[in-house]
Amino acid sequence: MILRIATAGAVTAALLVPAAAHAAGSPWKTVASTKMAGSEQFTDIAVAGKNAAWLFGTRAGTQKGERLAYHWNGRKWARAALPRGLRSISARGVGYGFREPTLSASSARNAWSYIPGDYSYNEDDGSGEICPETGYSRRRAHVPRLRKAAPDALTIKKAARVLRWEGTKWVVARVLKDVVPEAIVARGTKETLVFGQSARTGAQVVLRFDGKRWRTAKLPFYVTAAKLSGGKVFVAGYDAKTFGAAVLRWDGRRWKDLGLAQALPRETVATKDQPGTSSYVTDFSVEGAKVTVSGATYRETLCQQNAPSPVPFLLAGNGTWRHLTLDGLGSMRISGQTGDGRGGLYAVADNFSVMPEDFANWEPRTDLFHRTATGRWKRESLPRGVEYAALPARVPGTRSIWLTGVRDSVDVDAVVLRRG
Repeated sequence: MILRIATAGAVTAALLVPAAAHAAGSPWKTVASTKMAGSEQFTDIAVAGKNAAWLFGTRAGTQKGERLAYHWNGRKWARAALPRGLRSISARGVGYGFREPTLSASSARNAWSYIPGDYSYNEDDGSGEICPETGYSRRRAHVPRLRKAAPDALTIKKAARVLRWEGTKWVVARVLKDVVPEAIVARGTKETLVFGQSARTGAQVVLRFDGKRWRTAKLPFYVTAAKLSGGKVFVAGYDAKTFGAAVLRWDGRRWKDLGLAQALPRETVATKDQPGTSSYVTDFSVEGAKVTVSGATYRETLCQQNAPSPVPFLLAGNGTWRHLTLDGLGSMRISGQTGDGRGGLYAVADNFSVMPEDFANWEPRTDLFHRTATGRWKRESLPRGVEYAALPARVPGTRSIWLTGVRDSVDVDAVVLRRG
């Protein structure tokens, strides 16, 4: 059951319940479970060290839904307080326009996140021809968040909040009245960078907090994910002009494009006479100087309703790229990954982007895989009852890996697993 500590005038706290021993044969140990009424899932994780990690998640089954936050102090996972008014999630929270909170931490004292606001985009994204049958552009139909840089590109109805960890709770550090955030990354002892799009100008921007004040700068690219390695910031996203997938590195003074587009099929726009080709990044990881990028390439026609399944890819490099084999994954795409500390990779793969003809009998599926430094893939066995794996994250400087998942009992419980 949930362990609760009630104090007058304080938010009710709860510990993630320690789990029973893991099933024999699995190298993963289930260390905690939510065991709440309703259905829960974790949506992001940040790990700063052996004694510092954070989880965000959601809980359904109540009238409005609830946002969850937890903190690991080296001994246990405990519920972390969120600012007043940010725990509730409306019924619209799991539909169009909802962004999952993104977590990042560079140390036990420098952890950041953002809570999505409420916003809307124009119907026409201005990035390709309009299909006369549907009224929508097929250009980047699989990435609906990307819109043209125009002052009327979006309308913010409720501002997003940037949160900072204060040792025992999350506090609001800034209200983003003009920016829809896409990614966040903590750096150093006090610094953070928030990437997003300005509603006033339509431009892509980065907001940087240096420990004393915020500064805003324009960017020539879209950012959808950001990671920190060796004091350098790595981001994945798209070139603002070509929409080609890109990975860039920031050393504290300037950005460098690592040339990912050169390793992928040429980006083309779908028209009524010509199919289009586009690639996107689902996740990436950085270990030392090596960046490993996963994603998929689409080939689609302007008015095609049942698009062909995308072709997954896995690339490794840092300016010069090479394709890695995906033996054993079939048509599954990698949706989450982390390095194993030995030159290999842990990857969660799913079939969510595969659209079968017999959709009525299609079942969603996720699997956890390990790729060794020599390129050998192996499907990982999970503890008994764990049906879904997500959010792999390595503890910096170690070979220990955190992993989240769900276990379907009476309700769907979110679980935390660990290896090493």
